[in-house]
Amino acid sequence: MFGHENSTTPSNSNQHTFESRVVTLLVSIAALMFVATPTLAAQGGIGTAQKPQKRTTTATASKPVEALAIVVLGGRQGYIDTAGHYVINPQFYLVYDFHEGLAAVDPELITKGIITNKDGSLESKIEYKFGYIDKTGEFVINPQFEFAGSFSEGLAPVQLGGVWGYIDKTGKYQINPQFEYEDSFSEGLARVKTLNGWGYVDKTGKYVISPQFDHAGQFAGGLAFVSLRLSVGSVGSGAAL
Repeated sequence: MFGHENSTTPSNSNQHTFESRVVTLLVSIAALMFVATPTLAAQGGIGTAQKPQKRTTTATASKPVEALAIVVLGGRQGYIDTAGHYVINPQFYLVYDFHEGLAAVDPELITKGIITNKDGSLESKIEYKFGYIDKTGEFVINPQFEFAGSFSEGLAPVQLGGVWGYIDKTGKYQINPQFEYEDSFSEGLARVKTLNGWGYVDKTGKYVISPQFDHAGQFAGGLAFVSLRLSVGSVGSGAAL
């Protein structure tokens, strides 16, 4: 009897010690999560979308001015800095990363009725209206575009009326909408798609490489990946094809 009691006592003690360690570990994890989470109480509570609070973002060597992350709260999107503080409170329907000081955002979800897909399923028809904000959350270019890309080398691709063109940071067209699809500029050239395939234009909209490729990538180090009629290769930025 005594041997049986002595054999169970250490087991109970070990179990109690194990449970205590588990509780301590869970408390530590909860504390870390609390510290890493932005202070929601100061922002008006969980799930509450607040107006953006203007804050000054200072660029330093260790903290680039572009270092903002997209977050979602209560179905709205905004931005935090590397310390987890809100720079622009969640208020937009859809946002993209900042590039060259501006970010493309769509402020509201606009539905335009119901459409029937080929498989017979129903889907809401959504109308997008993108504009560009600065790091205070203010619109620099008002929402007006069906889709919008990131700024690169001073220009950004935007879609209006089903075709794409390029605007500058004032919202003025530098290359009028005319392409089926396009990408941001890289090394002075941008890949664009027409009925004849992919080609490359300069910042005036002039073709440097005529549309002809089935697929095309951005230029990097003077070369770009392209494919043509099941063949793969690369072209140089000075190619006259």
